[in-house]
Amino acid sequence: MTADRTSLRASHGAVPDLGLDRLPTVALACDAAGCIVAVNARWCSALGHQSDASVGRELTTFLVGTSVADFTLWLAAPEDGVSLTLRVRSAQGGACDFIAVLSGPGPDGAPGVIVLTETAALSDEAERLRSDNERLSAIIESADCATWEWNIDSGQVRVSDRWWTIVGEKAALPQADGTETWLGQYHPADRVMVGCQMERHLSGKAALFDVEARARHANGRWIWVRDVGRVRTRTKAGEPEWIAGLRRDISSRKRWEARLRRSEELLSRAGMLAGLGSWEVDLRSGEVYWSDETCRIHGTPPGHRPTLEEGIKYYAPEARPIVEAAVEAGMTNGTPWDFELPLIRADGKRVWVRAVGEVTLEDGKPVRLNGAFQDISNRKENERRLAEAAEEAQRARDRLNTLADNVPGALFEHREAASGEVDLPYFSARLPDLLGVPREVIEADGAAAAANIDPGDLGPLGEEIRRTRDTLSPLDFRYRLNHPEKGQRWMHLSSIPFRQPDGAVIWHGSVFDVTEQELASRQLSEALEELRITHERLNTVAEHVPGALFEYRREADGRTWFPYFTHEFTKLLGVSEEALRDDGATVFHNIPQQETEEILAKLERSIPDMARVEFRHRVVVAGEETRWLNVWAAPFAHPDGSIAWFGKSVDVTERLAMEARAEEASAEVSRAHSRLNSIADIAPVGLFEFRRLPGGGHDFPYTSARFNDLLGFSRAEIERLRGDILARIDEADRSPFLASLDESAQTLSQWSRRFRFHHPQRGLMWLSGAAVPRLEGDGTIVWTGALHDVTGDVEREAELKQAHRLAEKMRAENERLAFHDGLTGLPNRRYFDKVLRQRVQGAYLGVGPRDCALVQIDLDHFKHVNDTLGHEAGDQVLLRVGDVLRECLREGDFAARLGGDEFSVILAASTPRSVAKEIVENLRSRLSEPFQYRGCPCRISASFGIVHAPDVTLLEEELQLFADAALYRAKESGRNRLEFHAAELTSALRDDRHLAAELQEALEQGQFIPYFQPQVSALDGRLEGVETLVRWNHPKRGILAPGAFMRMAEHLRIVPEIDRTMMEEACKSMRRWRQQGLVIPKISFNVSAGRMHDPSILDAVAEMNQCETQLALELVESIRIEEEGSIFRKHLDLLREAGVDIEIDDFGSGHTSIIGLMQVEPSALKIDRRIVAPVADNFRASDLVRSIVQMAQTLGVATIAEGVETQEQADTLRALGCNVLQGFLFSPPLSEDDLAAFALGHEKRLATDATDAGAPRVAKGRHGAGYDPYRH
Repeated sequence: MTADRTSLRASHGAVPDLGLDRLPTVALACDAAGCIVAVNARWCSALGHQSDASVGRELTTFLVGTSVADFTLWLAAPEDGVSLTLRVRSAQGGACDFIAVLSGPGPDGAPGVIVLTETAALSDEAERLRSDNERLSAIIESADCATWEWNIDSGQVRVSDRWWTIVGEKAALPQADGTETWLGQYHPADRVMVGCQMERHLSGKAALFDVEARARHANGRWIWVRDVGRVRTRTKAGEPEWIAGLRRDISSRKRWEARLRRSEELLSRAGMLAGLGSWEVDLRSGEVYWSDETCRIHGTPPGHRPTLEEGIKYYAPEARPIVEAAVEAGMTNGTPWDFELPLIRADGKRVWVRAVGEVTLEDGKPVRLNGAFQDISNRKENERRLAEAAEEAQRARDRLNTLADNVPGALFEHREAASGEVDLPYFSARLPDLLGVPREVIEADGAAAAANIDPGDLGPLGEEIRRTRDTLSPLDFRYRLNHPEKGQRWMHLSSIPFRQPDGAVIWHGSVFDVTEQELASRQLSEALEELRITHERLNTVAEHVPGALFEYRREADGRTWFPYFTHEFTKLLGVSEEALRDDGATVFHNIPQQETEEILAKLERSIPDMARVEFRHRVVVAGEETRWLNVWAAPFAHPDGSIAWFGKSVDVTERLAMEARAEEASAEVSRAHSRLNSIADIAPVGLFEFRRLPGGGHDFPYTSARFNDLLGFSRAEIERLRGDILARIDEADRSPFLASLDESAQTLSQWSRRFRFHHPQRGLMWLSGAAVPRLEGDGTIVWTGALHDVTGDVEREAELKQAHRLAEKMRAENERLAFHDGLTGLPNRRYFDKVLRQRVQGAYLGVGPRDCALVQIDLDHFKHVNDTLGHEAGDQVLLRVGDVLRECLREGDFAARLGGDEFSVILAASTPRSVAKEIVENLRSRLSEPFQYRGCPCRISASFGIVHAPDVTLLEEELQLFADAALYRAKESGRNRLEFHAAELTSALRDDRHLAAELQEALEQGQFIPYFQPQVSALDGRLEGVETLVRWNHPKRGILAPGAFMRMAEHLRIVPEIDRTMMEEACKSMRRWRQQGLVIPKISFNVSAGRMHDPSILDAVAEMNQCETQLALELVESIRIEEEGSIFRKHLDLLREAGVDIEIDDFGSGHTSIIGLMQVEPSALKIDRRIVAPVADNFRASDLVRSIVQMAQTLGVATIAEGVETQEQADTLRALGCNVLQGFLFSPPLSEDDLAAFALGHEKRLATDATDAGAPRVAKGRHGAGYDPYRH
């Protein structure tokens, strides 16, 4: 037997805790075979059996007499809740009678439970139950709960007195003869839920009927109640009969729950904004909770749930022992912790956090850990920077004090209190000496610092100080100081004022003795004036010296021009100044061709070594004597590759004639030689002869006075120094200088050189020399030439080079700015158009690829980002898009920002359609990744339109239009997606363009005409008015309803113009109706938001208000009334003052709120046809219409039902209280003539169609239900 019990226990495994010991009576559990698997303590104490001896035995071994058969019979077909009388044998040999309540084993093998109650105790138990029932009733009443009982079959309902306290004294007792009527006491929005819960309980799927719902109070308001009940009795057929339960008013708790939810949302948002995340660990269940902000701090996705050990591992290795010790101490004695420690995020990034935690103890044992994290990385970084800054500031203060005491001037801090008191809290050591005032005097009285200021400057200085004090602008002033020891000095005072919180103003500044600078400045002004006069003289001399000066330049591309020439130059050449400026080649216009070629060849030969060139040529002008010109020119190379020749041209016609007669005029030549010597002494250039002797020595056989002056030596000193004078050539230029002499000596070619020379008095200067060598019979080489000072030319050339470099840099930057977006750095629309144009032109010319893949990108809801987070966030989004484009696109792809949130990409040539799709999908995926903005995750998405053209020449300008069409389809299809351009898009695009052109033409030619749909009284069928509807009298397609053109009209923004046309045409129709004796009671017009902003609407209304017909304007509910501006509201007020009714069209389909209705104060609500359509056969639709009518009645406005097509709809709407009906049941929209005929015969038709007097049927129009307005 012991082995059997052991085997039984092994087969059952561990028996789950069935709660037997918590039962107050004897209880045991049996398996499906009737073997005992568990007993409670009462079994052992009441019957004397041991637990181990009982478990594993069959229960029948403990039963006596018929109890064995009764239990065996039940065990064959066990049912829950069955009661049996069982006699059970005790350990002492006796037997006890029990009432047993049996519950069968579960389907999953769970043991069944048997509860035994001694019969002797039943009477006592009954008495106790009555007592408990009374006590329970008292407890229920004190708990603000009401009891209720409901007989499902009879509908009888019994409630306690507390029920009336909850629902109101005057509330009707629900007589529920079925579930539907029982549900009637609940709010319509809660009835489905309550019905489902009731059905679940009645069908046995739920143990209790337990709902929280809104119930009607006697005063008409809704209160929140909790109803809990269960089936108490069942019929013989097993169906539920009585159900009983409790009701409690939970309105207060619901309000607190709503407040708590708002508080939790605010707390969560505050934690996110403050970077504060919470966490909790349930030590009993091991469950861990991390808030979203805690996950963000650790770099994990929201919802991450690590273990306690895994959470500790996120800390840096050096911080883990600290945290582990803190957790251990907290779990031991409840000590909380608060640390600032480093943490390693999931992505490997190291951050600093403030970790706070505490332990919750129950009965001295830890049951819960909770705390918070705060990301303090920025604060730690700031603290580090502040420490470094403080250290650097200290070093700077030390350096400043040292510098302040040693700089030529003095530093000071001047303070003027709000009372006018002046002192110098700080001044450097040199200030007393500079001002001639002892230090102790200044320290005693700050105003004493001004004691020695010249009286003539004291007043102006005071005015400047007052001005900077009032305006807080910098002070910069020069004044005279009468120093007691140094005499009069000039001082320069500079300072910046700062206003203090106490009203005082502090100037931080410096003062310098600028006496020497003042004198130097005056001398500089005098020198500049002298330089100006000299410059003017030189220009005058240049214009009057014999011959002409010029600068001839040849650019790197071969173009030639003259940046400078004197007036005499064009006279010598026989050309005009304008022609020469326009074209440099004009200089050769009157020079013979052969000589022109020789001149160009000589200029070309002078380029390699930058040697001066000299040539002579003729000038042949028709009708004039041929002239001979002699030209000298020195080349200069610019960094940009251009060559400039600076030269002089002299008319030598007469000199040549003199040379021809030289032999006959030797005496004249002698005199001319003397004159030349005189000229050489006063000429701006120095003339010389330089000789190299066969033995290697050098000397100057001849030098002019100007030459001697240029070198800074007298003639005697030059003769004494001989060749040693070349040692004064700058060391960097000396070797090239001597090398050029050697080359000239070897080739007997002209020598020309520019070099630096150290003048004994003037210092370093630039000289330019040119000479022609000749070989003497003894081997001596003599150079005859000229030397002139080009220091000014070199400086000007350097300035020109610098200016040129700066100009080139500015040009490059301007070009970059002109073709790039200033925010993202991407190419802009101008650059994009240029690249696309080049791509298309290259395809046309056959020099580029013919295919093209163009991607248009538009960000989704970008305006919402600007409106909610601000334009700075919008800029960050655009920068993010630019970064993603640069990261994802390939070399050869071209991306540009076209403006706003529009981008475009031209993919590289030969990109297949599949590759283009992969690239765009990658872009879309990358853009959807969240990024941080001010510590908050920000997400964006974009829509993409792609056109892939195998031959771009076939699309031309339509390429971008097709891409835009694909982008539009992506937007219409839900955004955050890509669409390729397809053939149907091409067709639709062309249709739209054709329709747009036709609409503009229709507006110009008056093709839009009004149609009128009657509105009749729901009560008696009288004509209440008409609604004006637009129709397009198309010249080819006939009468078109708005569905065929209104979308394009809205896109073209011509809807306000169409509205204006309808009002004008309807006004004309009313005049013609009045001539026929017809007066329409009311006429209404649909107006768009744009039309409401148009001032002309007031004039149109004023004209129409002159007749007897009441005018009404219908505002579509899609207009967000609360968001409209002041013009909209002003026009609305003026229209109401003019007596115009305002109606809300399509009510129930848009955005109008109760506040919006109260602001507009409409005269009627037009119920949308989609709500009206199911009203006759759908109780929810009828309830909704009833609610709208009740709301309208509360607001004091009428209701108009649109789209009434059947008599059943009309009857239902009349019963619900709707005032006016409109729809095909009565008439479709009619033309002007048809409406007149309808209205004039309406009374007759009304009498004919009248039905029973108690419930008159609404008169129908000529067309009846089912009429199609689009075929009319």
